[in-house]
Amino acid sequence: MVPRKIRSVVQKFKAALRKAGFPPIRMFIYGSYARGENRPDSDIDICLVSTFFKTSKEKYRKKAVLIAFEIDPRIQVVLAKPKDIRSKGLSPLFSSIYSESIAA
Repeated sequence: MVPRKIRSVVQKFKAALRKAGFPPIRMFIYGSYARGENRPDSDIDICLVSTFFKTSKEKYRKKAVLIAFEIDPRIQVVLAKPKDIRSKGLSPLFSSIYSESIAA
C-alpha cells in the first residue's frame, strides 16, 4: 500500500498538471512504492498515460518534469500512450508499469 504522505504528493502533482493545462491523463504509481519495497531514499515513479502524447510527447514531458520537481524532487515521470502500456512486451519498463502499477 502506498503511504498516505506519498499519495498526497501524487495528488498535488496531478492538480498542478491540471492547472498547467495538461490534457486528460491517467496516472499510475509504479516501482518501489507500488511494490511496497520503498525506502527513505526511494523516488516516486509516476507514469502519465494519454492519447495526447502521440503528437507532443516531448513538449509535455518537459513540462511534467518541471512541475514534478516543483512539487517534490523525488518524482520521476514517464509519459506513455495507451498502446505503449498495452504493448507491454515491447519494453521492460512498460511491462513493469503494466504489471505492478497502482492507479493514482
